[in-house]
Amino acid sequence: MKWNVDLKQAWELGGKNGTQMVTVIRVDPLTDTVTLMREGTSEGGFSESDANTIQLSHADQTEKFDIVPGASHWKGYTTFVKGIVFSDELLVTRSDVLHAKNGKTVNAIERRIMLLNSSPFPTL
Repeated sequence: MKWNVDLKQAWELGGKNGTQMVTVIRVDPLTDTVTLMREGTSEGGFSESDANTIQLSHADQTEKFDIVPGASHWKGYTTFVKGIVFSDELLVTRSDVLHAKNGKTVNAIERRIMLLNSSPFPTL
């Protein structure tokens, strides 16, 4: 089973106006477990609070660059057990263009990783 989701606003790992396909990878009725795969694309920044500048250093020189976020692609897997997120992992890659005040341009790739795993309650 698959379905598409339209993403109208930016979120922590994707820009606005994106699309995401969700695919059911595994269902285990004996343990009430479902695993979903999410894969999608979007354009632009991840959120309004994203940094719009970065400093890069090379050969003892530091320059400040403006970040122009580009296209993002992500893929990840989420496992639910009895309706609760048991694990969630996702890797997003975004193409950025960095512009320096002196006109220098640098093409860059930004990667973000999200990993959430459940933790059992400690026994006393």
